[in-house]
Amino acid sequence: PQPLPHPHLLLSPILPGGPGRTKDAPMSSERADQDAAVTVQDVCKVARLDELGEACVEAGIKSLKALQTALEGLEGEGKTQGATVPALQQLKPGHKARLKRALEEALQREDASSKKDLSDDGKTKDDGKTKDDGKTKDDSKGKKKKDDSKANSDVPLDKASFLGAAFIHPIGGHLGKVYSVNWVDNDRVVSASQDGKIHVSNITTGVQERKISLRSSWVMTTCASPSGARFASGGLDNTVTIHGEGEPSELKGHEGYIACSAFETDDLIWSSSGDGKVRQWSIPEGNSTKTLEGFTADVMSLSLDTKRGLIAACSCDHSVRIFSTGDGKSIKNIEGAFTDDVNGVSFAKNSGHLAAGSESGKILVFDSKFDNLGEFTSPQSDAVNSIAISPNGKMAYAACDKTLAVIDVQKGEVKRVLQLGNRVASVALSPDGQSLAVASWDQNVYILSTRSFVVDQQKLKDF
Repeated sequence: PQPLPHPHLLLSPILPGGPGRTKDAPMSSERADQDAAVTVQDVCKVARLDELGEACVEAGIKSLKALQTALEGLEGEGKTQGATVPALQQLKPGHKARLKRALEEALQREDASSKKDLSDDGKTKDDGKTKDDGKTKDDSKGKKKKDDSKANSDVPLDKASFLGAAFIHPIGGHLGKVYSVNWVDNDRVVSASQDGKIHVSNITTGVQERKISLRSSWVMTTCASPSGARFASGGLDNTVTIHGEGEPSELKGHEGYIACSAFETDDLIWSSSGDGKVRQWSIPEGNSTKTLEGFTADVMSLSLDTKRGLIAACSCDHSVRIFSTGDGKSIKNIEGAFTDDVNGVSFAKNSGHLAAGSESGKILVFDSKFDNLGEFTSPQSDAVNSIAISPNGKMAYAACDKTLAVIDVQKGEVKRVLQLGNRVASVALSPDGQSLAVASWDQNVYILSTRSFVVDQQKLKDF
């Protein structure tokens, strides 16, 4: 990979189809048709509101425009078709925000398809044509760099931060939105996409060492066991599936979608669900061994502090709760700090600090005793989809809509350092804290690293 002059400039990521294809190269007509044909049910599934899709269709809301009108009517006088759908009227604010975001993206894709504009960053073709290799002319590329720099003018260009010293390395291969990424070890990541595949990729070679086909393409989470021998997946099938050397095994018991998962050991795994529960599972026994309760809405994310035997989980009931992994007893309830859905939570590996981010873009960082160290707001108050925190607790990294934000906890600064053309769904730090993985709906995983195989070891101090 080539070094970036500034961390926010994203240069020609490798997209499916090989290195010869750039962001401007068109997909096959079949793929384009598939992407354009988005239904109301699809939008509701993306928003994790499956039953709502069926209710809308039964009420005659069968197009994206009709759904948009219905939602707008609910916020006004309620005299539109939306008033006839109880499920729409009863939506919680956080759920409604998720639905709006999914609908907005679907409408944008539909509009882009109708205009035959296949560029992620809004560039149009030159006289309706592109070169055979999908690349635009030099003057277009120059314009792109200029526009990107202007859009990210809030990033200090003269001072290298942790990411300022990093290289960016895109890993392609997926054919659908990448919803989740986690680390197997310091050299490998595991990613899950709605193309129905899990990929295990080596960041030092770019080789995809393993591809796992899933029974359900509606995957929302993936993770790896400490030894790297097992991988887990889960999503709208309400099932945690374990992939090892033999046939996959299924852990059933949740009554809602699987939002997040994390291995405690090779034989124990935790999962959080839309049913408002967090469960620990014994993989050899194939059953649930602990259930953490107290949440009153979907549990969106969880994080383990294996040194202290703690698990933190966050929910759409606006709370963050910490439990003991040993006996499942409640240790701390953080309530009242957030006023909307809390989507991401992450423990710092060494310091025990805790970071959490919500739908309104509010980010809170707590010390090891769970006292509040600072409150931050994401760029443009975009919803925080996922969050990670450095081992020492000094830096946090948040996936906020289409951007990656870096929070300097000590200085109280928030910087937007990476702007993508599509949603940033998941972020994760490597075990050694030297590399950051970013999963995007543009079908890619991006690795930002200051590892010695990329840059000089001296620059690691800025990480």
